[in-house]
Amino acid sequence: MITNTANPPSTAVRGGFDDNAYEVVEKALSQSEGQSARQQSGSMSYGQSLRNLMRLQEDANTWTCPPLLINVAASSTSDDIIQIDIAETLLGREGGRNVPSPEKRNDDNCYWFAKIFNINTDEFREKEIVREIKAACRAAGFTVNCKYKKMEYGNGCIEVKCCRGTYHCEEKSLAHNRKKARSTKSNAAPKAIKKKTTKPVHGQDGNDTRCPFHFQIYWDEKRQRWFLPKIQRGNRVHCGHSPIDPADIKLETKNSISPEEEEIARDSLQSHISTAATQNLIRTRTGETLSWQQVYHMKKRQENAQYGRNENTACDRLLHYLTTTDGISCTFLFADPKTHLLSEKVKKDKRNSALTVEQLGKQLLGDDTDSPAIYAKGLKGRKELIHTETGELMLAVAFTTDNQRRKFDMFPEFVSGDDTEGTNSEKRSLYTLLGKDQNEKVFPIAWAFMPSKSQWAYDWFFGVAMPKLHPGDAIKRVEIVLTDADKQETMAVENNIGGNLKPSVAELRLFINALHRWCAWHRINRNFTQDSKYKPTLTRVKNSCVLSKIEVDVLERWLWYFIKNYETEEEVNFCRKLL
Repeated sequence: MITNTANPPSTAVRGGFDDNAYEVVEKALSQSEGQSARQQSGSMSYGQSLRNLMRLQEDANTWTCPPLLINVAASSTSDDIIQIDIAETLLGREGGRNVPSPEKRNDDNCYWFAKIFNINTDEFREKEIVREIKAACRAAGFTVNCKYKKMEYGNGCIEVKCCRGTYHCEEKSLAHNRKKARSTKSNAAPKAIKKKTTKPVHGQDGNDTRCPFHFQIYWDEKRQRWFLPKIQRGNRVHCGHSPIDPADIKLETKNSISPEEEEIARDSLQSHISTAATQNLIRTRTGETLSWQQVYHMKKRQENAQYGRNENTACDRLLHYLTTTDGISCTFLFADPKTHLLSEKVKKDKRNSALTVEQLGKQLLGDDTDSPAIYAKGLKGRKELIHTETGELMLAVAFTTDNQRRKFDMFPEFVSGDDTEGTNSEKRSLYTLLGKDQNEKVFPIAWAFMPSKSQWAYDWFFGVAMPKLHPGDAIKRVEIVLTDADKQETMAVENNIGGNLKPSVAELRLFINALHRWCAWHRINRNFTQDSKYKPTLTRVKNSCVLSKIEVDVLERWLWYFIKNYETEEEVNFCRKLL
Protein backbone atom coordinates (compact mmCIF):
# COMPACT_ATOMS: atom_id res chain seq x y z
CA MET A 1 0.00 0.00 0.00
CA ILE A 2 1.39 3.45 -1.01
CA THR A 3 0.99 6.31 1.46
CA ASN A 4 1.69 9.99 1.01
CA THR A 5 3.57 11.28 4.06
CA ALA A 6 3.64 14.83 2.76
CA ASN A 7 -0.14 15.09 2.65
CA PRO A 8 -1.63 13.21 5.60
CA PRO A 9 -5.20 12.03 5.12
CA SER A 10 -7.81 14.47 6.39
CA THR A 11 -10.60 13.50 8.72
CA ALA A 12 -14.12 12.72 7.56
CA VAL A 13 -16.77 15.38 7.77
CA ARG A 14 -19.92 14.49 9.69
CA GLY A 15 -22.62 13.62 7.17
CA GLY A 16 -20.27 13.83 4.11
CA PHE A 17 -16.65 13.75 2.92
CA ASP A 18 -13.73 16.16 2.86
CA ASP A 19 -12.29 17.78 -0.30
CA ASN A 20 -9.73 15.02 -0.94
CA ALA A 21 -12.47 12.42 -0.89
CA TYR A 22 -14.46 14.40 -3.46
CA GLU A 23 -11.40 14.58 -5.76
CA VAL A 24 -10.85 10.82 -5.53
CA VAL A 25 -14.49 10.13 -6.34
CA GLU A 26 -14.48 12.51 -9.30
CA LYS A 27 -11.29 10.97 -10.68
CA ALA A 28 -12.70 7.46 -10.41
CA LEU A 29 -15.96 8.45 -12.10
CA SER A 30 -14.15 10.29 -14.90
CA GLN A 31 -12.36 7.07 -15.87
CA SER A 32 -15.54 5.01 -16.01
CA GLU A 33 -17.33 4.23 -19.27
CA GLY A 34 -19.67 6.89 -20.54
CA GLN A 35 -18.49 9.52 -18.05
CA SER A 36 -17.23 11.90 -20.74
CA ALA A 37 -20.54 11.64 -22.59
CA ARG A 38 -22.48 12.59 -19.46
CA GLN A 39 -20.17 15.52 -18.76
CA GLN A 40 -20.53 16.78 -22.35
CA SER A 41 -24.28 16.64 -22.06
CA GLY A 42 -24.10 19.04 -19.10
CA SER A 43 -25.06 16.55 -16.33
CA MET A 44 -23.65 17.02 -12.83
CA SER A 45 -20.86 14.84 -11.47
CA TYR A 46 -21.21 12.70 -8.37
CA GLY A 47 -18.89 14.90 -6.32
CA GLN A 48 -20.77 18.04 -7.33
CA SER A 49 -24.02 16.38 -6.31
CA LEU A 50 -22.61 15.62 -2.88
CA ARG A 51 -21.41 19.20 -2.51
CA ASN A 52 -24.86 20.50 -3.44
CA LEU A 53 -26.42 18.12 -0.97
CA MET A 54 -24.13 19.39 1.78
CA ARG A 55 -24.90 22.97 0.76
CA LEU A 56 -28.63 22.28 0.99
CA GLN A 57 -28.12 20.82 4.45
CA GLU A 58 -26.19 23.90 5.57
CA ASP A 59 -28.89 26.17 4.14
CA ALA A 60 -31.55 24.21 6.03
CA ASN A 61 -29.57 24.70 9.26
CA THR A 62 -29.48 28.47 8.77
CA TRP A 63 -32.86 30.06 9.37
CA THR A 64 -34.48 33.18 10.76
CA CYS A 65 -36.28 32.96 14.06
CA PRO A 66 -40.08 33.00 13.76
CA PRO A 67 -42.13 35.33 15.98
CA LEU A 68 -41.42 35.13 19.73
CA LEU A 69 -44.64 36.34 21.33
CA ILE A 70 -44.78 37.52 24.95
CA ASN A 71 -47.13 39.75 26.92
CA VAL A 72 -45.98 43.16 28.18
CA ALA A 73 -47.62 46.34 29.48
CA ALA A 74 -48.93 48.94 27.03
CA SER A 75 -46.76 51.60 28.68
CA SER A 76 -44.83 52.34 31.83
CA THR A 77 -47.94 53.90 33.39
CA SER A 78 -50.58 51.48 32.08
CA ASP A 79 -50.86 47.78 32.83
CA ASP A 80 -53.02 47.02 29.80
CA ILE A 81 -51.58 43.86 28.26
CA ILE A 82 -50.32 43.85 24.69
CA GLN A 83 -48.48 41.15 22.75
CA ILE A 84 -45.16 41.86 21.10
CA ASP A 85 -42.69 39.94 18.97
CA ILE A 86 -39.21 39.84 20.51
CA ALA A 87 -37.68 38.77 17.17
CA GLU A 88 -38.59 42.14 15.63
CA THR A 89 -36.41 43.96 18.17
CA LEU A 90 -33.27 41.98 17.23
CA LEU A 91 -31.45 43.94 14.52
CA GLY A 92 -27.92 42.65 15.05
CA ARG A 93 -24.71 44.61 15.60
CA GLU A 94 -25.14 46.84 12.56
CA GLY A 95 -28.79 47.84 12.88
CA GLY A 96 -29.19 47.47 16.63
CA ARG A 97 -28.47 49.82 19.48
CA ASN A 98 -27.10 49.59 22.99
CA VAL A 99 -29.54 49.49 25.89
CA PRO A 100 -30.79 53.01 26.67
CA SER A 101 -29.21 54.67 29.66
CA PRO A 102 -31.42 54.93 32.79
CA GLU A 103 -32.31 58.61 32.25
CA LYS A 104 -33.28 58.03 28.59
CA ARG A 105 -35.57 55.03 29.08
CA ASN A 106 -39.18 55.77 28.12
CA ASP A 107 -42.14 54.29 26.28
CA ASP A 108 -40.62 55.23 22.90
CA ASN A 109 -37.56 52.98 23.21
CA CYS A 110 -38.61 50.33 25.77
CA TYR A 111 -41.30 47.71 26.27
CA TRP A 112 -42.15 47.58 29.98
CA PHE A 113 -43.32 44.50 31.79
CA ALA A 114 -46.38 44.84 34.02
CA LYS A 115 -46.02 46.50 37.40
CA ILE A 116 -46.37 43.18 39.19
CA PHE A 117 -42.97 42.24 37.74
CA ASN A 118 -41.20 44.37 40.30
CA ILE A 119 -38.96 41.77 41.96
CA ASN A 120 -35.45 40.76 40.99
CA THR A 121 -34.66 37.52 42.81
CA ASP A 122 -33.56 34.13 41.56
CA GLU A 123 -36.88 32.50 42.44
CA PHE A 124 -38.98 35.25 40.88
CA ARG A 125 -36.94 35.33 37.66
CA GLU A 126 -37.17 31.56 37.28
CA LYS A 127 -40.92 31.33 37.92
CA GLU A 128 -42.24 34.46 36.22
CA ILE A 129 -39.87 35.56 33.45
CA VAL A 130 -37.67 32.65 32.40
CA ARG A 131 -40.66 30.33 32.23
CA GLU A 132 -42.48 32.63 29.77
CA ILE A 133 -39.35 33.09 27.64
CA LYS A 134 -38.69 29.37 27.36
CA ALA A 135 -42.34 28.69 26.50
CA ALA A 136 -42.19 31.28 23.67
CA CYS A 137 -38.94 29.82 22.33
CA ARG A 138 -40.36 26.31 22.41
CA ALA A 139 -43.33 27.46 20.32
CA ALA A 140 -40.77 28.84 17.84
CA GLY A 141 -38.97 25.48 17.57
CA PHE A 142 -35.84 25.77 19.71
CA THR A 143 -34.63 25.82 23.32
CA VAL A 144 -32.64 28.46 25.17
CA ASN A 145 -30.45 28.92 28.22
CA CYS A 146 -31.11 31.91 30.50
CA LYS A 147 -28.42 33.39 32.72
CA TYR A 148 -28.63 36.47 34.91
CA LYS A 149 -25.82 39.02 34.70
CA LYS A 150 -25.28 41.77 37.25
CA MET A 151 -24.59 45.32 36.05
CA GLU A 152 -23.56 48.55 37.72
CA TYR A 153 -25.78 50.53 40.10
CA GLY A 154 -27.89 47.46 40.91
CA ASN A 155 -29.08 46.96 37.34
CA GLY A 156 -28.88 43.62 35.58
CA CYS A 157 -30.05 41.60 32.61
CA ILE A 158 -31.14 38.09 31.69
CA GLU A 159 -29.01 36.81 28.80
CA VAL A 160 -31.03 34.48 26.60
CA LYS A 161 -28.98 32.28 24.25
CA CYS A 162 -29.82 29.34 22.03
CA CYS A 163 -28.85 26.02 23.62
CA ARG A 164 -26.45 25.49 20.73
CA GLY A 165 -24.77 28.82 21.38
CA THR A 166 -22.07 27.33 23.64
CA TYR A 167 -19.72 24.40 23.20
CA HIS A 168 -20.18 21.17 25.11
CA CYS A 169 -17.51 20.63 27.76
CA GLU A 170 -17.08 16.98 28.74
CA GLU A 171 -14.97 17.84 31.81
CA LYS A 172 -17.65 20.11 33.25
CA SER A 173 -20.30 17.50 32.58
CA LEU A 174 -18.34 14.81 34.43
CA ALA A 175 -17.58 17.18 37.30
CA HIS A 176 -21.27 17.99 37.60
CA ASN A 177 -22.20 14.31 37.70
CA ARG A 178 -19.63 13.62 40.42
CA LYS A 179 -21.34 16.17 42.67
CA LYS A 180 -24.66 14.32 42.52
CA ALA A 181 -25.56 12.18 45.51
CA ARG A 182 -25.46 8.46 44.76
CA SER A 183 -28.10 6.11 46.13
CA THR A 184 -26.16 2.93 45.40
CA LYS A 185 -24.75 0.88 48.27
CA SER A 186 -21.47 0.16 46.48
CA ASN A 187 -18.51 2.44 47.14
CA ALA A 188 -16.95 1.63 43.79
CA ALA A 189 -16.48 4.47 41.35
CA PRO A 190 -19.29 4.74 38.78
CA LYS A 191 -18.60 3.68 35.24
CA ALA A 192 -17.65 6.44 32.86
CA ILE A 193 -20.62 6.84 30.52
CA LYS A 194 -20.29 9.33 27.70
CA LYS A 195 -23.73 10.80 27.19
CA LYS A 196 -24.99 12.34 23.99
CA THR A 197 -25.26 16.10 23.81
CA THR A 198 -27.27 18.47 21.65
CA LYS A 199 -24.64 21.19 21.97
CA PRO A 200 -21.90 21.70 19.36
CA VAL A 201 -18.56 20.08 20.12
CA HIS A 202 -15.46 22.17 19.57
CA GLY A 203 -13.24 20.69 16.86
CA GLN A 204 -15.75 18.07 15.71
CA ASP A 205 -16.19 18.33 11.98
CA GLY A 206 -19.73 19.12 10.99
CA ASN A 207 -20.84 19.78 14.56
CA ASP A 208 -18.80 22.75 15.74
CA THR A 209 -21.00 25.64 14.55
CA ARG A 210 -22.26 27.77 17.40
CA CYS A 211 -25.68 29.35 17.02
CA PRO A 212 -25.49 33.18 17.27
CA PHE A 213 -29.10 33.70 18.41
CA HIS A 214 -29.31 35.79 21.58
CA PHE A 215 -31.06 38.73 23.23
CA GLN A 216 -31.36 40.39 26.66
CA ILE A 217 -34.11 41.38 29.07
CA TYR A 218 -33.08 44.16 31.46
CA TRP A 219 -33.85 45.18 35.04
CA ASP A 220 -34.17 48.85 35.96
CA GLU A 221 -33.17 49.26 39.59
CA LYS A 222 -34.46 52.85 39.84
CA ARG A 223 -37.95 52.10 38.51
CA GLN A 224 -38.04 48.55 39.91
CA ARG A 225 -39.31 47.22 36.56
CA TRP A 226 -38.27 44.73 33.93
CA PHE A 227 -38.10 46.03 30.37
CA LEU A 228 -37.11 45.04 26.84
CA PRO A 229 -35.47 47.53 24.42
CA LYS A 230 -37.45 48.08 21.24
CA ILE A 231 -34.19 47.97 19.29
CA GLN A 232 -31.23 45.96 20.55
CA ARG A 233 -28.12 44.27 19.19
CA GLY A 234 -29.43 40.73 19.56
CA ASN A 235 -29.28 38.23 16.71
CA ARG A 236 -32.40 36.49 15.36
CA VAL A 237 -30.58 34.11 12.98
CA HIS A 238 -30.02 30.45 13.89
CA CYS A 239 -27.07 28.46 12.52
CA GLY A 240 -25.87 24.88 12.87
CA HIS A 241 -29.24 23.30 13.56
CA SER A 242 -32.72 23.02 12.15
CA PRO A 243 -35.98 23.98 13.89
CA ILE A 244 -37.63 21.35 16.10
CA ASP A 245 -41.27 20.43 16.31
CA PRO A 246 -42.58 22.07 19.52
CA ALA A 247 -44.30 18.80 20.46
CA ASP A 248 -40.86 17.14 20.63
CA ILE A 249 -39.37 19.74 22.98
CA LYS A 250 -39.57 18.80 26.65
CA LEU A 251 -39.00 21.55 29.16
CA GLU A 252 -38.41 21.21 32.87
CA THR A 253 -41.51 20.90 35.01
CA LYS A 254 -40.99 24.35 36.57
CA ASN A 255 -40.94 25.87 33.06
CA SER A 256 -43.91 23.87 31.73
CA ILE A 257 -46.66 24.47 34.27
CA SER A 258 -47.41 27.21 36.78
CA PRO A 259 -46.64 26.81 40.50
CA GLU A 260 -50.38 26.56 41.21
CA GLU A 261 -50.79 23.65 38.78
CA GLU A 262 -47.66 22.00 40.17
CA GLU A 263 -49.16 22.21 43.66
CA ILE A 264 -52.35 20.54 42.40
CA ALA A 265 -50.26 17.77 40.88
CA ARG A 266 -48.42 17.27 44.16
CA ASP A 267 -51.72 17.05 46.04
CA SER A 268 -52.83 14.42 43.55
CA LEU A 269 -49.69 12.37 44.10
CA GLN A 270 -49.97 12.75 47.86
CA SER A 271 -53.49 11.32 47.64
CA HIS A 272 -51.93 8.15 46.15
CA ILE A 273 -53.29 8.78 42.67
CA SER A 274 -51.22 6.96 40.06
CA THR A 275 -48.53 8.69 38.05
CA ALA A 276 -50.39 8.13 34.77
CA ALA A 277 -53.63 9.57 36.17
CA THR A 278 -51.77 12.65 37.46
CA GLN A 279 -50.17 13.04 34.05
CA ASN A 280 -53.61 13.06 32.40
CA LEU A 281 -54.86 15.55 35.01
CA ILE A 282 -52.09 18.00 34.13
CA ARG A 283 -52.75 17.57 30.42
CA THR A 284 -56.49 18.23 30.88
CA ARG A 285 -56.00 21.32 33.02
CA THR A 286 -53.07 23.01 31.27
CA GLY A 287 -52.72 21.39 27.86
CA GLU A 288 -49.08 20.61 28.68
CA THR A 289 -47.93 17.03 28.25
CA LEU A 290 -45.39 16.17 30.92
CA SER A 291 -43.52 12.93 30.44
CA TRP A 292 -44.12 10.03 32.79
CA GLN A 293 -40.57 10.46 34.10
CA GLN A 294 -41.22 14.11 34.99
CA VAL A 295 -44.33 13.28 37.02
CA TYR A 296 -42.57 10.36 38.71
CA HIS A 297 -39.60 12.61 39.56
CA MET A 298 -42.04 15.11 41.05
CA LYS A 299 -43.45 12.34 43.23
CA LYS A 300 -40.00 11.28 44.43
CA ARG A 301 -38.97 14.85 45.21
CA GLN A 302 -42.11 15.26 47.29
CA GLU A 303 -41.41 12.06 49.23
CA ASN A 304 -37.79 13.06 49.82
CA ALA A 305 -38.83 16.50 51.05
CA GLN A 306 -41.45 15.06 53.37
CA TYR A 307 -39.63 12.05 54.77
CA GLY A 308 -36.00 12.92 54.14
CA ARG A 309 -33.66 11.17 51.76
CA ASN A 310 -30.29 10.42 53.24
CA GLU A 311 -31.49 9.62 56.77
CA ASN A 312 -34.12 7.07 55.75
CA THR A 313 -33.26 3.39 55.74
CA ALA A 314 -34.60 0.62 53.54
CA CYS A 315 -36.87 -0.37 56.43
CA ASP A 316 -38.30 3.17 56.60
CA ARG A 317 -39.02 3.24 52.88
CA LEU A 318 -40.68 -0.18 52.89
CA LEU A 319 -42.72 0.71 55.96
CA HIS A 320 -43.82 3.99 54.40
CA TYR A 321 -44.85 2.36 51.11
CA LEU A 322 -46.84 -0.48 52.66
CA THR A 323 -48.61 1.69 55.22
CA THR A 324 -49.52 4.58 52.91
CA THR A 325 -50.67 2.57 49.89
CA ASP A 326 -54.39 1.88 49.86
CA GLY A 327 -55.52 -1.70 49.48
CA ILE A 328 -52.49 -3.27 51.22
CA SER A 329 -52.53 -5.03 54.59
CA CYS A 330 -49.20 -5.74 56.22
CA THR A 331 -47.59 -6.95 59.43
CA PHE A 332 -44.04 -6.40 60.64
CA LEU A 333 -41.98 -8.31 63.19
CA PHE A 334 -39.58 -6.05 65.10
CA ALA A 335 -37.02 -6.73 67.82
CA ASP A 336 -35.46 -4.33 70.29
CA PRO A 337 -31.68 -4.38 69.63
CA LYS A 338 -30.95 -4.14 73.38
CA THR A 339 -33.60 -6.29 75.07
CA HIS A 340 -34.50 -8.43 72.01
CA LEU A 341 -38.17 -8.03 72.95
CA LEU A 342 -40.36 -8.91 69.96
CA SER A 343 -43.22 -6.67 68.84
CA GLU A 344 -45.62 -6.49 65.92
CA LYS A 345 -46.87 -3.60 63.83
CA VAL A 346 -50.01 -4.35 61.86
CA LYS A 347 -52.03 -2.43 59.29
CA LYS A 348 -55.38 -4.14 58.79
CA ASP A 349 -57.79 -1.65 57.29
CA LYS A 350 -57.16 0.12 53.98
CA ARG A 351 -59.06 3.19 55.23
CA ASN A 352 -56.69 3.59 58.17
CA SER A 353 -53.00 3.68 57.37
CA ALA A 354 -51.96 3.94 61.04
CA LEU A 355 -49.96 1.03 62.46
CA THR A 356 -51.16 -0.74 65.58
CA VAL A 357 -48.32 -1.83 67.83
CA GLU A 358 -48.67 -4.86 70.07
CA GLN A 359 -46.39 -7.29 71.81
CA LEU A 360 -45.96 -10.69 70.23
CA GLY A 361 -48.22 -13.04 72.17
CA LYS A 362 -47.25 -16.32 70.50
CA GLN A 363 -44.11 -18.17 71.51
CA LEU A 364 -42.31 -18.90 68.25
CA LEU A 365 -40.70 -22.28 67.72
CA GLY A 366 -36.98 -22.07 68.43
CA ASP A 367 -34.16 -23.43 70.54
CA ASP A 368 -30.89 -22.32 72.07
CA THR A 369 -29.15 -22.38 68.69
CA ASP A 370 -31.86 -20.84 66.53
CA SER A 371 -34.39 -18.28 67.79
CA PRO A 372 -35.52 -14.70 67.01
CA ALA A 373 -33.31 -13.31 69.78
CA ILE A 374 -30.22 -15.06 68.43
CA TYR A 375 -31.06 -13.90 64.91
CA ALA A 376 -31.51 -10.30 66.12
CA LYS A 377 -28.06 -10.39 67.72
CA GLY A 378 -26.56 -11.36 64.38
CA LEU A 379 -28.11 -8.32 62.71
CA LYS A 380 -26.32 -5.74 64.84
CA GLY A 381 -24.83 -3.04 62.67
CA ARG A 382 -27.37 -3.50 59.83
CA LYS A 383 -28.48 0.13 59.65
CA GLU A 384 -30.75 -0.47 56.65
CA LEU A 385 -33.00 -2.71 58.79
CA ILE A 386 -33.42 -0.16 61.60
CA HIS A 387 -36.70 1.73 61.90
CA THR A 388 -35.47 5.29 62.41
CA GLU A 389 -38.52 6.43 64.37
CA THR A 390 -38.34 3.72 67.05
CA GLY A 391 -34.81 2.37 66.70
CA GLU A 392 -36.15 -1.19 66.42
CA LEU A 393 -34.73 -3.86 64.14
CA MET A 394 -37.00 -5.29 61.44
CA LEU A 395 -36.86 -9.09 61.37
CA ALA A 396 -39.62 -9.97 58.93
CA VAL A 397 -42.55 -8.47 57.01
CA ALA A 398 -45.61 -10.04 55.37
CA PHE A 399 -48.23 -8.31 53.24
CA THR A 400 -51.25 -8.90 50.99
CA THR A 401 -53.80 -6.89 49.03
CA ASP A 402 -57.56 -6.51 49.29
CA ASN A 403 -58.02 -8.38 46.02
CA GLN A 404 -56.02 -11.35 47.31
CA ARG A 405 -57.99 -11.35 50.56
CA ARG A 406 -61.22 -11.49 48.56
CA LYS A 407 -60.06 -14.36 46.36
CA PHE A 408 -58.72 -16.33 49.32
CA ASP A 409 -62.08 -15.94 51.04
CA MET A 410 -63.76 -17.34 47.91
CA PHE A 411 -61.35 -20.27 47.32
CA PRO A 412 -59.61 -21.21 50.59
CA GLU A 413 -59.53 -24.98 50.13
CA PHE A 414 -55.99 -25.31 48.73
CA VAL A 415 -52.84 -23.33 49.57
CA SER A 416 -49.25 -23.89 48.51
CA GLY A 417 -46.08 -22.05 49.52
CA ASP A 418 -42.53 -21.75 48.27
CA ASP A 419 -39.72 -19.20 48.45
CA THR A 420 -37.77 -17.39 45.74
CA GLU A 421 -34.18 -16.21 46.03
CA GLY A 422 -32.51 -13.13 44.56
CA THR A 423 -35.44 -10.71 44.65
CA ASN A 424 -33.97 -7.93 46.83
CA SER A 425 -30.70 -6.29 47.83
CA GLU A 426 -30.97 -7.63 51.40
CA LYS A 427 -30.68 -11.19 50.00
CA ARG A 428 -33.84 -12.32 51.74
CA SER A 429 -36.03 -15.05 50.34
CA LEU A 430 -39.49 -13.96 49.19
CA TYR A 431 -42.02 -16.49 50.44
CA THR A 432 -45.21 -16.64 48.36
CA LEU A 433 -48.38 -18.43 49.44
CA LEU A 434 -50.62 -19.40 46.52
CA GLY A 435 -54.20 -20.58 46.13
CA LYS A 436 -56.22 -22.21 43.35
CA ASP A 437 -59.56 -21.05 41.96
CA GLN A 438 -62.40 -22.94 40.26
CA ASN A 439 -60.57 -22.84 36.91
CA GLU A 440 -57.43 -24.46 38.31
CA LYS A 441 -55.64 -21.09 38.05
CA VAL A 442 -53.30 -20.10 40.85
CA PHE A 443 -53.46 -16.73 42.59
CA PRO A 444 -51.27 -15.22 45.35
CA ILE A 445 -52.58 -15.14 48.89
CA ALA A 446 -49.74 -13.42 50.74
CA TRP A 447 -46.06 -12.53 50.44
CA ALA A 448 -43.35 -12.34 53.07
CA PHE A 449 -39.70 -11.32 53.17
CA MET A 450 -38.40 -14.10 55.38
CA PRO A 451 -35.49 -13.47 57.76
CA SER A 452 -34.17 -16.99 57.24
CA LYS A 453 -35.33 -20.53 56.57
CA SER A 454 -35.50 -21.34 60.25
CA GLN A 455 -38.43 -23.03 61.90
CA TRP A 456 -39.37 -19.97 63.96
CA ALA A 457 -39.58 -17.84 60.78
CA TYR A 458 -42.09 -20.19 59.13
CA ASP A 459 -43.93 -20.53 62.42
CA TRP A 460 -44.28 -16.72 62.57
CA PHE A 461 -45.65 -16.58 59.01
CA PHE A 462 -48.26 -19.33 59.39
CA GLY A 463 -49.10 -18.83 63.06
CA VAL A 464 -48.92 -15.04 63.44
CA ALA A 465 -48.83 -13.21 60.10
CA MET A 466 -51.56 -15.17 58.29
CA PRO A 467 -54.29 -14.51 60.93
CA LYS A 468 -53.38 -10.80 60.84
CA LEU A 469 -53.54 -10.58 57.05
CA HIS A 470 -56.67 -12.76 56.68
CA PRO A 471 -58.72 -12.25 59.85
CA GLY A 472 -61.88 -13.97 58.55
CA ASP A 473 -62.79 -17.66 58.61
CA ALA A 474 -60.96 -18.49 55.38
CA ILE A 475 -58.05 -20.02 57.29
CA LYS A 476 -60.43 -22.42 59.07
CA ARG A 477 -61.76 -23.62 55.69
CA VAL A 478 -58.35 -24.57 54.31
CA GLU A 479 -58.20 -28.32 53.52
CA ILE A 480 -54.73 -28.83 52.01
CA VAL A 481 -51.44 -27.06 52.77
CA LEU A 482 -48.84 -28.01 50.19
CA THR A 483 -45.11 -27.34 50.72
CA ASP A 484 -41.82 -28.83 49.66
CA ALA A 485 -39.99 -31.32 51.86
CA ASP A 486 -38.04 -28.71 53.81
CA LYS A 487 -37.74 -29.98 57.37
CA GLN A 488 -38.09 -26.60 59.11
CA GLU A 489 -41.04 -25.55 57.00
CA THR A 490 -42.74 -28.91 57.49
CA MET A 491 -42.48 -28.73 61.28
CA ALA A 492 -43.83 -25.17 61.33
CA VAL A 493 -46.82 -26.07 59.14
CA GLU A 494 -47.68 -29.20 61.11
CA ASN A 495 -47.56 -27.13 64.29
CA ASN A 496 -50.45 -25.00 62.95
CA ILE A 497 -52.74 -27.56 61.26
CA GLY A 498 -55.34 -29.84 62.87
CA GLY A 499 -56.85 -31.93 60.09
CA ASN A 500 -55.21 -35.15 61.29
CA LEU A 501 -55.78 -34.54 65.01
CA LYS A 502 -58.62 -35.18 67.39
CA PRO A 503 -61.35 -32.51 67.39
CA SER A 504 -60.49 -31.37 70.92
CA VAL A 505 -56.85 -30.83 69.95
CA ALA A 506 -57.58 -29.50 66.44
CA GLU A 507 -59.64 -26.64 67.86
CA LEU A 508 -56.44 -25.16 69.25
CA ARG A 509 -54.85 -24.95 65.81
CA LEU A 510 -55.33 -22.12 63.27
CA PHE A 511 -55.75 -24.33 60.20
CA ILE A 512 -58.27 -26.48 62.02
CA ASN A 513 -59.37 -28.62 59.06
CA ALA A 514 -56.17 -28.61 57.00
CA LEU A 515 -53.95 -31.54 56.07
CA HIS A 516 -50.30 -31.12 55.19
CA ARG A 517 -48.95 -32.59 51.96
CA TRP A 518 -45.60 -32.46 50.21
CA CYS A 519 -45.06 -31.30 46.67
CA ALA A 520 -45.05 -34.23 44.23
CA TRP A 521 -42.25 -32.83 42.10
CA HIS A 522 -40.01 -32.43 45.15
CA ARG A 523 -40.85 -35.90 46.41
CA ILE A 524 -40.57 -37.82 43.11
CA ASN A 525 -38.04 -35.91 41.02
CA ARG A 526 -35.81 -34.08 43.46
CA ASN A 527 -35.93 -36.51 46.41
CA PHE A 528 -36.17 -39.80 44.49
CA THR A 529 -35.29 -40.04 40.81
CA GLN A 530 -32.74 -37.18 40.85
CA ASP A 531 -31.52 -37.58 44.42
CA SER A 532 -27.88 -38.58 44.82
CA LYS A 533 -28.86 -41.42 47.16
CA TYR A 534 -31.18 -43.18 44.72
CA LYS A 535 -30.13 -42.04 41.25
CA PRO A 536 -27.08 -44.38 40.96
CA THR A 537 -29.18 -47.36 42.05
CA LEU A 538 -32.02 -46.53 39.62
CA THR A 539 -29.52 -46.02 36.80
CA ARG A 540 -27.80 -49.33 37.51
CA VAL A 541 -31.16 -51.15 37.56
CA LYS A 542 -32.24 -49.54 34.28
CA ASN A 543 -29.04 -50.54 32.55
CA SER A 544 -29.17 -54.14 33.78
CA CYS A 545 -31.83 -55.28 31.32
CA VAL A 546 -34.78 -54.09 29.29
CA LEU A 547 -37.37 -55.50 31.70
CA SER A 548 -35.80 -53.69 34.64
CA LYS A 549 -35.84 -50.42 32.72
CA ILE A 550 -39.53 -50.92 31.93
CA GLU A 551 -40.25 -51.74 35.54
CA VAL A 552 -38.62 -48.51 36.81
CA ASP A 553 -40.44 -46.43 34.18
CA VAL A 554 -43.76 -48.00 35.11
CA LEU A 555 -43.09 -47.25 38.77
CA GLU A 556 -42.41 -43.58 38.03
CA ARG A 557 -45.51 -43.27 35.86
CA TRP A 558 -47.63 -44.99 38.49
CA LEU A 559 -46.45 -42.54 41.14
CA TRP A 560 -47.45 -39.57 38.98
CA TYR A 561 -50.78 -41.22 38.06
CA PHE A 562 -51.41 -41.90 41.73
CA ILE A 563 -50.89 -38.24 42.61
CA LYS A 564 -52.80 -36.68 39.72
CA ASN A 565 -55.91 -38.87 39.84
CA TYR A 566 -56.47 -39.80 43.49
CA GLU A 567 -57.60 -36.76 45.43
CA THR A 568 -59.52 -38.03 48.47
CA GLU A 569 -58.34 -40.28 51.26
CA GLU A 570 -61.00 -42.89 50.37
CA GLU A 571 -59.62 -43.18 46.83
CA VAL A 572 -56.10 -43.60 48.15
CA ASN A 573 -57.12 -46.36 50.59
CA PHE A 574 -59.09 -48.17 47.88
CA CYS A 575 -56.08 -48.00 45.52
CA ARG A 576 -53.79 -49.46 48.14
CA LYS A 577 -56.12 -52.45 48.63
CA LEU A 578 -55.99 -53.18 44.90
CA LEU A 579 -52.20 -53.29 44.80
